[in-house]
Amino acid sequence: MKLKKLREPAGKPLRIAVIEEDGDSLYSIRFILQSLGYQAASFVPNAMLLTALEHFAPDLVVVDLTMPGGVGMAVLRQIKSGSLRKARTLAVTAEASPFSDSQVHQAGADRILRKPYTVSELQEQLTAS
Repeated sequence: MKLKKLREPAGKPLRIAVIEEDGDSLYSIRFILQSLGYQAASFVPNAMLLTALEHFAPDLVVVDLTMPGGVGMAVLRQIKSGSLRKARTLAVTAEASPFSDSQVHQAGADRILRKPYTVSELQEQLTAS
């Protein structure tokens, strides 16, 4: 099966930021995205996150909602209320998430992907309009 890439903005490669606290998960999703031909960078939630994201200027931000303390939801809200509000967002969460889909969308997620997911499911979320 041939996987389709997101439509790239005219003249520049698609940039995807991955925000994840778990090192193994962060490595695996970044590896998958890079293998599919995207320009992917990984970020950990910290005080400099938004500055680092603004510098990277992503077209899409993948945020893990399973980070402790509701950090993922807070990051989504910050992204959608700041200078990165035009970036698309994909929230990745566990099947047993304490957040409803409507809460996740209200926080700023354009799409939701539940763990565990396959590469095809991830790609489907990336190519959806």
